[in-house]
Amino acid sequence: MKIVGVMIVAVCAMLAGVNAGGQDPVVGKASSTPAKAKRKWSPGVYRGLVMGKSSRADALKVLGKPVWTGKEEGTGVPMMGFGKVAEPVPGKLSVQLEHNVVTGMILEPEDRYTKDEVVKILGPGYTTGHYAEAECLSSGGIGGPLYEDARGDFEFVEYRARGIAVSIHKDGLVGEIHFVKGPFGSERSPCPAGQKKKPS
Repeated sequence: MKIVGVMIVAVCAMLAGVNAGGQDPVVGKASSTPAKAKRKWSPGVYRGLVMGKSSRADALKVLGKPVWTGKEEGTGVPMMGFGKVAEPVPGKLSVQLEHNVVTGMILEPEDRYTKDEVVKILGPGYTTGHYAEAECLSSGGIGGPLYEDARGDFEFVEYRARGIAVSIHKDGLVGEIHFVKGPFGSERSPCPAGQKKKPS
């Protein structure tokens, strides 16, 4: 992920469900959930910060002073980096903002974890999703948004009821842990049928 005017080594984010009913107070580990409900995304919570609801001021109160601030290249989304955190795994955390509201967090683990190892840490209740990139909406080397596609190249371990999506590289190792306010990608391609590349 490229950040304008800032050198960023890692990006981190967290969300989970509401801190209630036996959930972990940090990442909102939920208890048993009906299978149908697991397909529905819920906003995540990290240290009481709710994705899509908590403010920038709330994040500063909980996480302290950021070590860097900047904007995501291509989208202009404001971001703040808070350096190293310890949970759910040690790594570097960044926070995404929109109109001074926390919309997501991204955690880049400090250590290398396999898919099986991260599942042991985050617990049961996950599904595996695959996504493809909407190439018709890519621009200037910035990839297009993701959409669900069983044959897609991008694999994620998803805890939808907790708002967590873990990217898995092709070598089976974890990329980032994303905490989101809603669906990680659209259900269908936004590109017109048969159009793969952006018109020149």
